[in-house]
Amino acid sequence: MLSDEFREEVLTTEEHIHGEACYKSEFSCSLEEHTHTLQCFSNPKADVETEADWEKTLPQELTGDARKDVLLVAESQLGYEESDNNYIVATDEEKKGYTRYGDWYGDSYGHWCAMFVSFCLDYAGVDSVPLEANCQQWIEKLKANGMYQEADAYLPKEGDIVFFDWDLDGISHHVGLVAEISLKDDGTLDKVKTIEGNSINDRVEYISYEGNNPQILGYGQLVPEKAVRKELIFEDETMVVRLTFSGDYELPENAVLNV
Repeated sequence: MLSDEFREEVLTTEEHIHGEACYKSEFSCSLEEHTHTLQCFSNPKADVETEADWEKTLPQELTGDARKDVLLVAESQLGYEESDNNYIVATDEEKKGYTRYGDWYGDSYGHWCAMFVSFCLDYAGVDSVPLEANCQQWIEKLKANGMYQEADAYLPKEGDIVFFDWDLDGISHHVGLVAEISLKDDGTLDKVKTIEGNSINDRVEYISYEGNNPQILGYGQLVPEKAVRKELIFEDETMVVRLTFSGDYELPENAVLNV
């Protein structure tokens, strides 16, 4: 029960509403004084994926044909974008966003065109092609294995790796996959449709080029693990001659073997 003295004190106290003067300001920031830069706004936890996350995006079944399978994997990635929230800032002030392809390869914020193609080859089960994150080094590896062709001397096939030289200095700066080709009436290359990552819009997308575009430097060939064999046979009363070609060799229609 309140005493008469306490009740009298409460009743005589003036009504009070807290204002700014009632609060004490105290410096609590533990960081050194600095000016905010673009890097300060990056969220290193944004858009990060685990292996289980990106494997959910892959096709459930493959065909066993290397060319078809690498494109199935690439097509499953169409629309994926480099993170705009989780990034590092390079010395030239370029934002380099996180990607699942960089994370898979071990360079989460690296230039990811080659890592995207390597990702597709790996998940398609193509173990005949060396994987790389550097376009020019990849060309050298393919050349060493007899799997690289200059653009002006080769008709590309769907599933091939296509290398680009943006400033025409003889060095590759970008890479993608050949998704489709079209031919002119005379059988020469008309257009090349590709699937690329880290291109114009920092996402995985289709892009089309004229077949004679000078920025197309060359092509990396795929060698299917189970190549279909093609044969021409010559046989008479005295001999049988059998000529065998790999499935990647284009035989002319109605070709015959004469001995």
